[in-house]
Amino acid sequence: MSKKIKVILVLLSVVTLAFITVSCGGKSQQEPTTQPKPETQTTAPAKPETQPSQQTQQAQPQATAQAPAPSAGKPKIEAVDPVFDFGEKSNIEKVEHEFTIKNTGDALLQISRVTTSCGCTVAQPEKKELQPGESTVVKATLNLAGRVGPLTKTITVFSNDPDNPQLTLEFKGVVKSLIAIEPDRLVQFGEFPSDEKPEPKTVDVRSVDPALKFNITKVEMGEDNPFDYKLETVEEGKHYRITFSLVKALPLNQNIYKRVTIQTDAQLEGKPEEAVASLRNIIVTLSARALGPIEVQPPTLTVRVGDEEAPQPGQEASQAGQGPQQKVGTTSQYVRVRGIKDKEFKITEVVPPDPQINVDINERDKGDFILKISNIPRDENLNGKKFIIKTTSQFAPELELNVKTIKYPVSKFPKPMGSTSSSNVTEALKKALDQKKDNLPVPPNVPKPPKPPVTPQPATAPQNNPNPSQ
Repeated sequence: MSKKIKVILVLLSVVTLAFITVSCGGKSQQEPTTQPKPETQTTAPAKPETQPSQQTQQAQPQATAQAPAPSAGKPKIEAVDPVFDFGEKSNIEKVEHEFTIKNTGDALLQISRVTTSCGCTVAQPEKKELQPGESTVVKATLNLAGRVGPLTKTITVFSNDPDNPQLTLEFKGVVKSLIAIEPDRLVQFGEFPSDEKPEPKTVDVRSVDPALKFNITKVEMGEDNPFDYKLETVEEGKHYRITFSLVKALPLNQNIYKRVTIQTDAQLEGKPEEAVASLRNIIVTLSARALGPIEVQPPTLTVRVGDEEAPQPGQEASQAGQGPQQKVGTTSQYVRVRGIKDKEFKITEVVPPDPQINVDINERDKGDFILKISNIPRDENLNGKKFIIKTTSQFAPELELNVKTIKYPVSKFPKPMGSTSSSNVTEALKKALDQKKDNLPVPPNVPKPPKPPVTPQPATAPQNNPNPSQ
């Protein structure tokens, strides 16, 4: 090969190498601008990964409002021993006891007040607020003065325990008197015909304590007492006997109760004056019932007026058992008429004090009748009036049944459906609303619930096309 040709080939190689170098260098210069494009493409979609967390934060209040709130703790009151049995004690003593109560819940227990069933009992808690697990005592004192026989007294503790707002504590036991009344403090003459005299009744008054001595200074019978008494000494300072007898006629067919006070000068060494004072006035009750030839029971017909359960006058009743004759605003009652001395009589007529009153006469047995009295108006004007019961008895040709009215306040609102006086409740309610619609309270303006927060949608990142020509 000639030297000239070799020079040409070398030049061609240099040119070719330079061209290749320039083209490769251009591509390498373009790569830094094209390679970040895929990186931009991969990082742009990553932005929504942070936006869902913002969406969750914005929706969190709404989710919290819809989810049920966790149950809060609540107090719980319990008594360790709610009943204290003091056994048997005399009626000149006092019983003292401390009831322990606990808060077994998981919130603060607050005692608002403590009440007792009788003025003879005093109770007070040491603390009125108990933390969970904490306890306190209720100090209570029961005065037995004047009490005799089995006794139960209660203490009520009011608190903020939602399940048991009223806790009951209890004293119980038997009280004995140092001066015994035998056979009983209730002296019963029982029932007897009015034309006969009952047998006298006797009670023994004696000391049951060897250290106690007393004298009966007076037997106070009170005014208008149909009974009288006779006092005798069995053992001086220890034992006395009183005999009661009926000395005046009693009203027919009525239970009569009369109180008698036995006064003594009881003394007991070593005991405070206030404790012995209850032994100086001892109450005894006398009871009796004189029966006429014919008994009417009850002797007085009591009518409730203004009863909230009484339907309005003039409307038909819908209660079961009341016939079509029974009007709303009226009542029905039953009266028994039976012979005591005369069992051969008949009832010929019953004259009511109001012509609208119906009386059905039903003979149960010989000389024994049931009167069904219906359509009795709940009217105050009936007070003091009488039913006249006419009979064939020569001992009691006419009997009287007195009427007494008792007024009760009328409820301002109709009873709910399903109650005993639910008839025409809908109409009554509608009428009440029409009459008082101008006076009805305006319901408060309740704000509308807030709209749920708008959840922003993640923006789609623009994608850089690596190939602009496409």
